[in-house]
Amino acid sequence: MGDLIYNYGAQRFREEEATTHSNQIQERRQLKKLWRKASKEEKEGIDVLQVELKDRLSSLKGAKKQRRKRTVTVQVRSAFKDPFTFVKSLYTEVRGGKFLTTKNDLEAHLGEALSDSQQWVSI
Repeated sequence: MGDLIYNYGAQRFREEEATTHSNQIQERRQLKKLWRKASKEEKEGIDVLQVELKDRLSSLKGAKKQRRKRTVTVQVRSAFKDPFTFVKSLYTEVRGGKFLTTKNDLEAHLGEALSDSQQWVSI
């Protein structure tokens, strides 16, 4: 089952595209190093390869940016679905902290705060 979900996610979100993007960046660096050492004739060919690689990288970058933007708009849109929860989230503070008390201290405090010391005294 895990393999099925992973394969679907890899196809859906194009995991291969990320690896090709990093490979293309490395290839671009290698071409730059080759260009520095090459003769004039070789530099012309390397220039053509660099232009093609630049176009591919820019299209990948644009697609990545578009996907990111789409996910952000979906998240923002989902925040406004329930207006009451949205407004409440604007005006309430985020609760946080650490629970540092022991169980005995908690039980002692609850015993003092919630019990009636004169419950058995008649009125």
